[in-house]
Amino acid sequence: IGLGADADLLSEADIHSVNVNEQSLGKALYDGLASIPGLTILGGRSNRLGLASFSCQGIEPTRLQTLLKERGYRVACGMHDAQPLHERVGLKDGTVRVSFSAVHGPDDVDSFVNTLRKIVEEEEASS
Repeated sequence: IGLGADADLLSEADIHSVNVNEQSLGKALYDGLASIPGLTILGGRSNRLGLASFSCQGIEPTRLQTLLKERGYRVACGMHDAQPLHERVGLKDGTVRVSFSAVHGPDDVDSFVNTLRKIVEEEEASS
């Protein structure tokens, strides 16, 4: 469904506008994730699209994936075909990867970041 919606949008949209929107989403996502204590984000802020791989100190990636799924978010969990990178940066359990595309807006990113922040706070309080 998501791929079809993206394809429909891209066939009708100006590709430059789509690229600008995705860069804006990527920066907002990075900034939001960076504001959550204990999160490690792979990659830097510049030249980012609406995708981020991250880990959270004290929460296994699979647990974080489950908690996000329970709140309606689909994320991927694991090494994401980049095991040497994960091992090199000390993330032997992998990361959680979230992505936003042309069909998403800033409110979608904000909602995800706020949900993730709440999960991290709840997990910290319970440990």
